[in-house]
Amino acid sequence: MNPAPPNDWWQALYDETVAELFLVRRDEDELRRTVAFLWDQLALTPGDTAFDQCCGIGSLSIPLALRGARVYGIDLCSAYVRRACREAEALKIDGHFSADDAFVCVPVPPFDGAFNWGSSFGNADHRRNLRMLACAFESLRPGGRFVLD
Repeated sequence: MNPAPPNDWWQALYDETVAELFLVRRDEDELRRTVAFLWDQLALTPGDTAFDQCCGIGSLSIPLALRGARVYGIDLCSAYVRRACREAEALKIDGHFSADDAFVCVPVPPFDGAFNWGSSFGNADHRRNLRMLACAFESLRPGGRFVLD
């Protein structure tokens, strides 16, 4: 494995230990409140589409799918994406996850809502951070909403 470039330090950081420590949501009340907040702020209704930019292991998009959203998540860490795919398949939810770069990925078709949650934003220089936001907004249908924590 080649070391990550200095500006992309996070590529070497994210592994299963980080997933267990920071991505697995053990507090069910907090998870329920966060999912309800996203559902409300994105103005989702059952059948709507939601784009989870930097989805990690799907810890938010999968519960959104359980509420009836059709979710699509991307993450740079392919191990996280595989874990999200396994979970979505086991729960038989309407979700798709792929390993992709949030700095350049604009998935199609346009989504009803998009979100970037869990400190995935702001790790790069100003230009790249703006590009990540642009990708999120480009993923939305007209009138779609975006939420950033």
